[in-house]
Amino acid sequence: MDLLHSIFEQILEEKGVESSGERANEIAARLIRVYQSGVRDVVMLKKLSVRPRE
Repeated sequence: MDLLHSIFEQILEEKGVESSGERANEIAARLIRVYQSGVRDVVMLKKLSVRPRE
């Protein structure tokens, strides 16, 4: 979970997203789904957890 938390924080910082908002919740949910699907590569986790417009 430390890995996911670190990636989540990196995404929020890179995208300028507040950690308490709806957008952050959506990113967190996608990150968890991608991780649960078996992806473990940090770059891919970040890439697949963010929609193209974000």
